[in-house]
Amino acid sequence: LFDRGWALSVLQQAIDRLELEFVEKGKKEQFLLLLPQLTGEGERGDHREVAESLGIPESNVRVMLMRARRRFREILRQLIAETVGSQEELEDELGYLMAALSEPV
Repeated sequence: LFDRGWALSVLQQAIDRLELEFVEKGKKEQFLLLLPQLTGEGERGDHREVAESLGIPESNVRVMLMRARRRFREILRQLIAETVGSQEELEDELGYLMAALSEPV
């Protein structure tokens, strides 16, 4: 449970940093609409509602989501990198994080 709590805490920090980046660009609404897709709480591939809310084509939502996911991964790697000393340790720690999240509760 401790490891899972740690992993969830790191994920939340990454989400918070990503949100801050969106807010700084004046795109908080976009972030809030994309968040369920980023966290896996939304139905995968259902971009229609987001597109309608933002008044943009679904294809634009797919691109926005792809970019947000990529940036989320970058932030996550940065957070972990701050706590380790080498690239190898970074990869190990990321693997540990994923394992902690995949363990049944």
